[in-house]
Amino acid sequence: MAIFRGAGEAFAAGADIREFLSFTSAEDGIAYEERIDAVVAQIEKLPVPTIAVVQGVAMGVGLLIAAACDFRIAPPAARFGVPIARTLGNCLSISNTARLVAALGPGLSKRLLLLSDTISAEEAQRCGFVLHLSEPENIEEIVRTLRSQLTAHAPITMRVAKESIRRLNEALPEAII
Repeated sequence: MAIFRGAGEAFAAGADIREFLSFTSAEDGIAYEERIDAVVAQIEKLPVPTIAVVQGVAMGVGLLIAAACDFRIAPPAARFGVPIARTLGNCLSISNTARLVAALGPGLSKRLLLLSDTISAEEAQRCGFVLHLSEPENIEEIVRTLRSQLTAHAPITMRVAKESIRRLNEALPEAII
């Protein structure tokens, strides 16, 4: 099992936009997104269950990392978004867009990508993105309970189920194109 947490007040606030100042061509942006794709895909392909403990914000790349995990736990104050339309003016790759659509649905993905909205942890739970919503002081107990439940199950069955779901989601962009 792998548990992803942020450091400090945020799960992950997104990319360091200062990195984009060195871009001189569209190819630089494409290469950047390919790197992000590769990292997020590695998380998604982990052969064990993954849990994102989202305290604070999960923005941009942070939201993609959370979406690549199997389960998300968050306190009510957590926020999720991809404000690139109003901040950076860049685009997500088709793979990362597909991850968001698979995790959040097309309507909510459009709100996040086109309107640069952020959503609350409550809204993320209502759409099934957040598995458990809990006050910060109870998060660790929820993580322990979920870890116990997962470690009691058949690891090969979970690995195969996880990979099957990943492959189905991965095939989605190819089916659209």
